[in-house]
Amino acid sequence: MYCYQIQPLFSKSISSIGMLMAKTELTDKIHRDLKHHISKNAITEMVRDIFTCMEEKVCQNGSFSVSDFGRFYVIETKEKTGTHPQTHETITIPETKRIRFKAATPLKKRVR
Repeated sequence: MYCYQIQPLFSKSISSIGMLMAKTELTDKIHRDLKHHISKNAITEMVRDIFTCMEEKVCQNGSFSVSDFGRFYVIETKEKTGTHPQTHETITIPETKRIRFKAATPLKKRVR
């Protein structure tokens, strides 16, 4: 089911500082904002379904856009040579696919 594996950029401890929001934190916030009118389990399922849908669209189409938020898309990197940092041996880095995000103009304006 998963065609790309996304590695977290930071450890979970940074999440508590506010730099990242885990799915559980997002679920809790939505639950609080809706003043508990929808069960937490239903919200958890909706959040999971949204991310699953996004993931499937990126895997199928190579991109997924959300109006006024941005676009997730796949890029292909070419094979290249590099140097092993410990042994200083020349190594070949294979070609791979990576996921990128480009923020929409409204989001960029809010961040500025």
